[in-house]
Amino acid sequence: MKKLKKNRFGFTLVELIVVITILAILGTIAFISLQGYSKSARDSVRISDVENIVTSLTLYEVQKGAFPVPSDNVEVTYLGGEVWTQGTIGDSVLTNLAQISNKIVDPSSGSEYTYSRLNTKKEYQVAAVFEGGLAFESDNNILSSAHAAGNVAGTAYVKGNYNGMLAKVSTGGTLYTLAVPTLISGDITVTSLTALQAANKLVYKGTANLPASYESSNFRVEGGGFVFNPSDIVVYTGSMNTLSDITNRVQLVESLQNVYDGTDLATLNPDIQTLVDTIINPGYASAEAELLSSNIIKNSINPSINVSIASEATFRCDGGDYNTAYNNYGGYYSAYTMPNTGAFAALKSDGTIFAWGDSSKGGTGAPVDDGYKKIASSAESFAALKDDGSITVWGNGGAGSGALAPSESGFIKISSTSNSFAALKEDGTIFVWGLPGASAGDQAEAPTGSDYKNIYAANYTFSALNNDGTVYSWGSYVTNGPVAGVGYTSISSSSSAFAGLKSDGTIFAWGDGGYGGIGNVTGTGYVSISSTTRAFAALKDDGSIFTWGDGSYGGTGSTSGAISGTGYTKIFSTQGAFAALKDDGSITAWGTSGWGGDNTEVPSGTGYINIYSNSSAFAALHGDNETIYGWGFASTGGVGAVAGSGYTNVYAAHYGFAALKPDGTIKVWGNMDSNKPSESETGFTKIMSTEKAFVAMKSDGSIYAWGNSADGGDNNDAPNDIGYVSINGVCNQ
Repeated sequence: MKKLKKNRFGFTLVELIVVITILAILGTIAFISLQGYSKSARDSVRISDVENIVTSLTLYEVQKGAFPVPSDNVEVTYLGGEVWTQGTIGDSVLTNLAQISNKIVDPSSGSEYTYSRLNTKKEYQVAAVFEGGLAFESDNNILSSAHAAGNVAGTAYVKGNYNGMLAKVSTGGTLYTLAVPTLISGDITVTSLTALQAANKLVYKGTANLPASYESSNFRVEGGGFVFNPSDIVVYTGSMNTLSDITNRVQLVESLQNVYDGTDLATLNPDIQTLVDTIINPGYASAEAELLSSNIIKNSINPSINVSIASEATFRCDGGDYNTAYNNYGGYYSAYTMPNTGAFAALKSDGTIFAWGDSSKGGTGAPVDDGYKKIASSAESFAALKDDGSITVWGNGGAGSGALAPSESGFIKISSTSNSFAALKEDGTIFVWGLPGASAGDQAEAPTGSDYKNIYAANYTFSALNNDGTVYSWGSYVTNGPVAGVGYTSISSSSSAFAGLKSDGTIFAWGDGGYGGIGNVTGTGYVSISSTTRAFAALKDDGSIFTWGDGSYGGTGSTSGAISGTGYTKIFSTQGAFAALKDDGSITAWGTSGWGGDNTEVPSGTGYINIYSNSSAFAALHGDNETIYGWGFASTGGVGAVAGSGYTNVYAAHYGFAALKPDGTIKVWGNMDSNKPSESETGFTKIMSTEKAFVAMKSDGSIYAWGNSADGGDNNDAPNDIGYVSINGVCNQ
């Protein structure tokens, strides 16, 4: 019998392991491909759902005039006032959207889509969650394991018509403009806007934070969302009427830029990228900055803003009168140009100039040709800039001497001390001239390099800021040459010292030590600096205040001195005192009592929205009925409650105040009421000043002057035609 042979062609154990491994790999690849396709399909459904919601909401708003209230909603608030209402696209919303017949929910989690409506009821956002690409984690096996859809880290998908920058809220009688990048919260149990911001719970398109309606879903949250950590979410306080002033608009948007700069929102929003990249400087606001500011405000919070501003017709509105010096820069000596003490120079729309007032200070001798677009001043002279960048000067002393002024063209900015000018060219080089013997006006002492972007001035001293963050100083009370340190972003000044704010929130001060030039200032986290004649006060990002310099001028007389409390939002100053406004609208003052520094004289209570100052008095504007309360030296305006209500803006001269109402009527108090306009005359739009005189302009460019006749206050000396666009560098806007 034959023996049967054993079959030797079966698989060995090793071969079986190899085959199983190959099959596992192929299966995993197929699984991944299928999962990727499924995720993409679900994301496509989400896009379609959100687009349908957006279309339906838009049609509803057209028909009803407002967007519907979100389902299952809560209010997100600031100081108790509603900023937005957040909920979902639930049944109560869907019943109002005729274009959507079936309930729509997330195709994976079943969550309702998040929906938020701004307090205006005219802006909204809808949010979903995208699954994106598959994530892998090593489990130390031969293969990595892929997350199933229920364990994928989602990213936010946000759509809507919200502007993504600004919102406003009225609370406690005060109107606040807030930096609000999104209306979507990732935690609906937190209803305070500041708490949401501090906890990093806001949601932005493309970030890892998930909308609140997905909190209990099977999506995983990775990371902390986007970076948004402003020191103060408030960028402006006060009536929308005050934003008719271009200076206020630029200051608002500069504050907004400071909030968004340094966050990663610029890479997520092209409009914020433009905001961050634009040079915005209230003292030297370019036409580009003014137009951007106007458009942001018009498109965000105030549709009535007119963006056809004078600077678009090439006129520069940097400002150089007494009111601008006291109220636009945080201190009289921090202004870029020293105000003329006794003469006015009015620029017409055809580029011609009319001057009047003290003849020894530029009240006569103005150029007779045209083509001018900007007027700057020193204490006793003027310098006018033409379209081609050439400069014409007139007035007293070396600053007003045509023989000393530059003969070439190409200049774009002019700064001044009391007796000298410094002009900046497009390439960042600097030309100076002034009173003979004044080192600030000595070209040999000025910087020889280029790439400077701003020139700051004290009483008899200049400091120039370079694009690389370095500073060069020259003139009286400083060591001529480079200033220690780098990273400077802005400079403030007392009469004889400077304080430079750095990008890291620290401050270095130089110049006369008795005027605050003490070197390194204690602490970090500073966001702004204000000054009196001999002292500085700096605001921190936590709302606290630190002062230094002469104690009788609001400093401490030493290198350390903090004003008690926090919650301060802005600091104002006279020549010898400070006043600080808190976020609840209450006021604290310190310094020399005769200059407004007696804290027992300040108005009690809350709700004040702005403070204005002149040499020795303050005037606070209340938000409820727009009343005014003054304190300080009585003869210059510290009179207590000012008669009347409904005021929207206050202007200062050295010795008095003038307030404007929406109908264009004017109220004057202090030592400035000689030949003032009738309180029944309407139509005035802007007020400018010398030391002892005011001028008011109307929308047609006509002018009315009053006050001390020798200093420009004689209305018979002022021009009697129309068409003027600026006076002493301040535009009629």
